Amino acid sequence: MVESEKNNTEGIRIYALAAYTPTGDKEALEAFAGQLRQDALPELEQALSVPYHYHLGEALHLDNTDTRRADDFMRESLLRMV
Repeated sequence: MVESEKNNTEGIRIYALAAYTPTGDKEALEAFAGQLRQDALPELEQALSVPYHYHLGEALHLDNTDTRRADDFMRESLLRMV
């Protein structure tokens, strides 16, 4: 367990939103996001001495494979964080 899971009253909050295309693999994407959390959070907390609180939301299914920018997901991310 990462220290930040014990006390989530302070620190930096990270909300991850994974989005996959019709041909994408939702489970593989979620596994990758989980592994990223396991690998990165302890390093960030140790290096910066700040607890991080990570939440991976429900993956978002995209209707097509069109190219998107990060801000295309901002509204959805904000709605899910509240």
